[in-house]
Amino acid sequence: MVVLVMTHNMQHLLIIGAFTDPYIDDLFDWLTGWGLTSVEDALQVGAFIEEYDILDIWTAYDQTDESQIQEVYQSLYEGSYNHLASFVYNYELICSDYEIQLLSQAEFDAVLCFETDARQTHGDK
Repeated sequence: MVVLVMTHNMQHLLIIGAFTDPYIDDLFDWLTGWGLTSVEDALQVGAFIEEYDILDIWTAYDQTDESQIQEVYQSLYEGSYNHLASFVYNYELICSDYEIQLLSQAEFDAVLCFETDARQTHGDK
């Protein structure tokens, strides 16, 4: 599947879904093919991507001692925590219990229980 998108200044043509890395190209094709089959599958694909991202970000975080880089990774994994929680919540609204795809049960539980800034309750407004 290729979608052509013109940028706001119409000087660059972007081709969505065209990758030079064959692994990424195949992964994109597999995930979009899977996600287009149903709403349930689309939610599973979104959750799969977030689980995958979380594992990658944790690995990158552990590979640096630079505090500023770790702060960036922390923001990224907290964003993925929020996204995963949203995909799981919506999947369970329309389907059934979500089945973990890549994380361990302990990792998954920790992610969903983690209070990110975006998920903290702020009381009365």
